[in-house]
Amino acid sequence: MPVFLAAIAVNIRTAIEVLVVYSLVTMVAMVGLTLAAVWGGYQVKWNWLERHANHVTAAVLVALGIAAWVAF
Repeated sequence: MPVFLAAIAVNIRTAIEVLVVYSLVTMVAMVGLTLAAVWGGYQVKWNWLERHANHVTAAVLVALGIAAWVAF
């Protein structure tokens, strides 16, 4: 992180403050995006998706596993 390297050049207290702020912003963003996705998911009323949710989840996990395996 270039910001952290720049903060270390100032002093250790500034570097710690940058890490704390970065961590908090990251956590707030993750929680906020997750809540937005959950809220959006509750708005979807597709009977087909409700019946086949487990299959869709399995297919997505398999696809992600294959993508990770191919990428590395």
